[in-house]
Amino acid sequence: MAAAIGAANTLVLRGSGNGGALADNTDVVGVAESLREAGLQRVEHAVVLGAGGTAQAALAALRESGETAPTVMVRDTGRTAGDRRRTPPRAAAGSRCRDRRAPPRPPTRSPASGGRRGPS
Repeated sequence: MAAAIGAANTLVLRGSGNGGALADNTDVVGVAESLREAGLQRVEHAVVLGAGGTAQAALAALRESGETAPTVMVRDTGRTAGDRRRTPPRAAAGSRCRDRRAPPRPPTRSPASGGRRGPS
C-alpha cells in the first residue's frame, strides 16, 4: 500500500535471515474504518485538505468508498506536482486540486509578553 500511495508510516525490520525492511501505510485502513464508524458507507463528495502522505491515504480510502472526484485543497498547487504525479490513478482520478491560500494572520498579543506583538 505504501508504494501505491507514495507514503509510508510503518517500517517493519526483518530478521537477520531475510534482511531489509518492509514499508507499509496504515492510514488508508484507518481512514476507511473511521468513515464506516461515522456511518458513511458511501461517500459522494469529499474535500481533502493538503496533499501530503495522509492526504494521499485519504484519497485512496475515499476512492474505495465511492468518491471518484474529490476536491483537494492545498496552500500552494505548485508544491503538489510531485505528489499528484506519483499518486496512482485509483486514488487521484478526477480529483480537483485547488489553491486555497488563507490570508496571513496578524500577530497576536500574548498576556505573557506584556501585550507586545509577535514572538518575544
